[in-house]
Amino acid sequence: MFTSPLTMRILAEGGPAAGDLVDVPVQINRDLAGNIASLSYGSPSVVATSAQYVSATLAHDGSIIAVWNSAIPASSSTVFALRWTFASGWRSVSDPFSAAPDVVIVDVSDTEPMHPNVIERPDTFAVYVMGNRGPRSNLTTLVFNSATFNGAGWSWGTQDLAYETNASRGFSDATDLAWDPVRSVVVATYDISQTSRYGVIRIDASGAKLHVDTPSLVMTNNEWGVLQVDPKTGDYYLFTVDTPLAPPWGSEFGAVAYTRYSNGVWSRTLTTIDNETNNMAISPRRPTMLGLGEDSSLEFVYAKGKTARATIIFVRVSP
Repeated sequence: MFTSPLTMRILAEGGPAAGDLVDVPVQINRDLAGNIASLSYGSPSVVATSAQYVSATLAHDGSIIAVWNSAIPASSSTVFALRWTFASGWRSVSDPFSAAPDVVIVDVSDTEPMHPNVIERPDTFAVYVMGNRGPRSNLTTLVFNSATFNGAGWSWGTQDLAYETNASRGFSDATDLAWDPVRSVVVATYDISQTSRYGVIRIDASGAKLHVDTPSLVMTNNEWGVLQVDPKTGDYYLFTVDTPLAPPWGSEFGAVAYTRYSNGVWSRTLTTIDNETNNMAISPRRPTMLGLGEDSSLEFVYAKGKTARATIIFVRVSP
């Protein structure tokens, strides 16, 4: 997660033990053109255990809100949340005096993992958490919860275990959340099951939803979809990986490309960025400080390589 143009924190599963959630601070060095020249890594720290599929967002006050899943077979699947501040480290989102994580979403009927994503609205400071189901789940529903900001902290609302009903399953088809400052809406993206289409939902401050889904894209199989918004024009750029049809689980490799939403229309034809077929796992940079100071360039990273060691590729695209 990019916390500014010059800093980033990597939250990942691993570290001292399997299932540990670790936090690694990163310093980014850029040249005069704004291109990334080098990275410096700090010391990792353990945030939680029995954790998987972490997502994080930078809050309006400079804190970080992170969510992750913890699945216990035949018992429950739970999305937890914690908040990091410079002063206190990792604490509860709803109770700054507690070190215990918040329970955001829990399902005791379908105990397959959930793949949560989190974002904070910069207008009301409400926090949204959304996710799809694991690859072995029988459900094509999205899960959702939100927390309202009261001036001092956040209060979680009521979870929705069927926010949408046509979502693909699996981590490579996970949801993505972005902020659209032109329309003042959160934009949620998810892979529509058994199609080459993406569901794209605008969520306003009242929680109302408006679908602006993509058409069927000219590609074999869509994986790893993420969305960025041009903060000046309001155009959407949906980055995806075109993989072989129905790839084996864990082998969702392909070419990196994007489609654009402009003047109310999605392009069905993709623009290719990397046509090699050994790419996966796109992660976008999110604008900071409400988009101020941004030059509309889009930055993201993706992994290249089907065997260890993989290479992390940093990309900067100027619309």
